[in-house]
Amino acid sequence: MEALRFSFNSIFPIVLLMALGLFLGRIGLIKQQLIDDSTKLLFNVAIPVLIFVDLMNSEIGETFDPKLMLFSVLGLVVVVLLLRLAVPRFIREPAAVATFVQGCFRANIIILGIPIISNVCGDLAATRLAMIASVIGPLYSVFAVLIFASCSVSADGEKTRLSGKAMLKLICTNPIIIGCLAGVIASALQLGDHMPQVLSKSLDELAGMVLPLSLLVQGAGIRFQGVGQCLRRSLAAALIKTLLLPIAALLIAWLLGFRGMDLAVLMVIFGAPASVSSFAMAHQMGGDHKMASMIVVFSNVLCIFTIFGFVFCLRSLGQI
Repeated sequence: MEALRFSFNSIFPIVLLMALGLFLGRIGLIKQQLIDDSTKLLFNVAIPVLIFVDLMNSEIGETFDPKLMLFSVLGLVVVVLLLRLAVPRFIREPAAVATFVQGCFRANIIILGIPIISNVCGDLAATRLAMIASVIGPLYSVFAVLIFASCSVSADGEKTRLSGKAMLKLICTNPIIIGCLAGVIASALQLGDHMPQVLSKSLDELAGMVLPLSLLVQGAGIRFQGVGQCLRRSLAAALIKTLLLPIAALLIAWLLGFRGMDLAVLMVIFGAPASVSSFAMAHQMGGDHKMASMIVVFSNVLCIFTIFGFVFCLRSLGQI
C-alpha cells in the first residue's frame, strides 16, 4: 500500500499538469507558437540554469557516476544498432524505417525526464540524469542524422553526411553541455558559497520554472489528428520505447549490480517518451513526419502508465 501511495504521489501531479496543459491547448490559451517558444526557452535557458545550480551546489564526485554513464551510452548504441538491423525486416519504406527507429530510441529526457526523476528521487538523481543527458542528447541528433542518411532519406533526396566539424559544433554549442561544464567549474571553485544572495535567488527562481512549464507545454503539444493512417506502426514504436526497452535495460542493469537511484535514472533514460524533436527531425530529413507525430503522442500517453508501473515496482522492491 505504501508503494502504491508513493507511486501515485510521485507520478500523478505530473499527469495533472500535463492534463492541464492539454486542456489549455484545446481551448486556445496555449497556442503552438507559445509551445515552440517555451520549448526553446526551456532548452536554451531554464534547464541549463537548473543543471548549473544543481551542480554548483553539489559534490561532483557524488553526482558523476562513470559506470552509469558508460552503461547509458553503450545501451543507446546497442539499441540503435539492433533497431537499425531489425526494423527493415518488418517495414520496407526507407522513410518509415528511419522514422520508426528514431522514434524508438530518441527520448524526451530533458523536458519530461528530469521533472519525473526529480519528483521521484530528488535533486541529486535529477542532476545525475542531466549529466548523462548532456552526453546522450548530442548523440541522439548524431544517430538520427546517420539513420536517415543510411536509409537514403533527406529533404533533397540525397544522403546527408555529418562532418566532423559539424558534429563538434553540435556538441560545443549544446546548452545542456554548457550548463554542465559551467556547473562543474562553479562547483570546483565553490562559487555557490560566495555568490551574492540576489543572484543565487534569481537563478533558483529561473530553475524553478522548469517543472511546471515543461509539463504544461508537453501536454499542450499532444495532438490526436490522423491517428488511423499509421496506427499500428506508431503504437508498436511507442510500446518499444516506453515498455520493452526500459524492461530490458532495468533487467540487465540489475544483473550488473545497479541498485537504488541508479535504476530510477535508467528507467527514465530508456523509458521516457519519444522526444518532440523527433518530429522536426523526421520532417526536415524527409521521413514520415505523420508517423513521428503519432509516436510522440502514443508514447506520451503510454508513459503515464508505464512510468507509474516502474516506480511502483522499484518502490515495492525497496530501491527508491
